[in-house]
Amino acid sequence: MVRPVRATGAWKAGLAIAVVAAGLLWHILACIESPMAFSPNGKDLAFVTMEPYGTGDDLNLAGTHVYRLMVLSGGKTLRTLEETSQYMLTAPAWSPDGKRLAYLRILLPDRAQRDRIKERIEKNKRLSKEMSKAASESAWAETPLPPEATEIAWAVTPLPPAAPGTTEPPAKAPESTEDVSLPAAEAMVSWAEQHLSLPVAPAVLVVRDAAGGQVLSATRTFTAPMDYEAVKFLFSYLTLRPQFSPDGHLVYFCNGSEVLSVNPEENKQWVVAALAEIAAFSPDGATIAVLENGVLGLLRPKDDVTVYRRLGGDNTSLSGLTWADKDTVALFRAKKDGEDNARIDFFRADGTPAKSIPLKLPPHESKDTNEGELAIAPDGAHMVLGFAADVFFLKRDGTILRHWHSEKEWLAQPTFTPDSKQVAFKLMVSVAPEGKEPDHTAAIAFFSPDGKEIRRAEVPAAKLPAPPAEKEPAAKTPEEKSPADK
Repeated sequence: MVRPVRATGAWKAGLAIAVVAAGLLWHILACIESPMAFSPNGKDLAFVTMEPYGTGDDLNLAGTHVYRLMVLSGGKTLRTLEETSQYMLTAPAWSPDGKRLAYLRILLPDRAQRDRIKERIEKNKRLSKEMSKAASESAWAETPLPPEATEIAWAVTPLPPAAPGTTEPPAKAPESTEDVSLPAAEAMVSWAEQHLSLPVAPAVLVVRDAAGGQVLSATRTFTAPMDYEAVKFLFSYLTLRPQFSPDGHLVYFCNGSEVLSVNPEENKQWVVAALAEIAAFSPDGATIAVLENGVLGLLRPKDDVTVYRRLGGDNTSLSGLTWADKDTVALFRAKKDGEDNARIDFFRADGTPAKSIPLKLPPHESKDTNEGELAIAPDGAHMVLGFAADVFFLKRDGTILRHWHSEKEWLAQPTFTPDSKQVAFKLMVSVAPEGKEPDHTAAIAFFSPDGKEIRRAEVPAAKLPAPPAEKEPAAKTPEEKSPADK
């Protein structure tokens, strides 16, 4: 299905993060820890860390976590370009010439601001429901269904007569209906509701000189509609990464709702695509692959054409979307009930299926859940599929070369060097000896494509901010005091 499209809206979240218990959040999302990026010459690796990796309700509060933008040069020298507790920093991207780095600063509220956001959102939701109900009732009252409409319908499609001695049961709506629209109509409705009731999160697109570190430009922008739920902010940290256009003048990023294009030189921005929870940009920048609600979208902004393809099921990993080459996108699909294997599906840039590779993965801690993270070497010879404590190094045909497993360490965000000779990971550990969930990026670990560890570059722990001071309750006036107080 091919249709010209213009930029509108955004898609409903595919991951039900809001209903995930806090203690399980990292178990489910660890494999999409904030992405890393190699410079075009492969000598420098840029990444962002967040400490501590807590799962409490303070993830979206200023002054509770430390974000650091860092660059590792030659696999040895580590520089920190920015460190802050007032903003969430997203993963960085390199310009095509390797001279600039782009990333987002997302403003974090204090506790009082978050409470006001919550009040505003709840109020907007109530007003939206009331307006929708009033509009619906008004529409029915003003445009009643003419009596002859049902008569005509029955005359055109008569029902078979009821059996003698029985009465016909009343008509029922089907228990479920499949949404056959592309993009999904349900997601469009959800997007509209969110944008009516939720304020957007203010952000700044920062472009730095990669060598000296100085800020070259700072463009005001926004991210997905802001909620008071802390895990929504964490999802942005885990998945959001800008990317430069091939000519280096524009910066694209998917904010979890839409794909935006920003021109830092002219301080301009616009929406390129909508209904996009996560996006991956082809190596040549010509095609944007987006995932949302069981649908793969392939967008070519210059041609003003988008191809939508329904994937079916909910076994597609958001962290398993990557480009195999400029003309082929790959998706990791977890094993479903009744299937023998997980698989990697390949699609051409025009949306037609290329091939599917079954993956006969041995038993591992994560089983075949759909949080696996897929990385493919630029030369196409090797792949890596990561599940935090279990990582599989594969040939392009799916043959397993090595299964890495650890009881104490996690490997997150596999990233191949441009020459395909090495793959880097964030090595994550728990600072507390008894800790079960990693809360610190201890090193960048380098492996060969066949799974042999080459070296580690240590990442020092950040100096954590002091806990925000709790405000004392205001003194009560005599009129407010209870008999017990008096």
